[in-house]
Amino acid sequence: AKLKSLEELSAQGNLLTSIPEDVGDMRRLVRLNVAENKLESLPKGLGDAAMMTTLWCYGNPELTSLPMSLAKNVSLRAVWCEGCGSLDGTNVRELVEAAPARKGGIGATIGLDLAQCT
Repeated sequence: AKLKSLEELSAQGNLLTSIPEDVGDMRRLVRLNVAENKLESLPKGLGDAAMMTTLWCYGNPELTSLPMSLAKNVSLRAVWCEGCGSLDGTNVRELVEAAPARKGGIGATIGLDLAQCT
């Protein structure tokens, strides 16, 4: 990603079917909004965006999983997945369990909205 200093990216409601794999290289990214698209997956390295605190991916009915790399992101505080009807609950459980026990980490204080998910 050439936009390494970008702090907020909103691509909400654009009928996107994918986002670039190198979005995780955006080290200063704090907020990512890819809600209300047609995403089936998120980049595997998304958790490498180490400063990301909030991920909006709601309204992507074909989204099947969240990348396991999110488990290592100690900055992440909220993931909004409401309306992702294909999201696999097993994947989400594994993601939360993979997060190391740490103060404020994904396994401790993350807000995870899974309404209308499988």
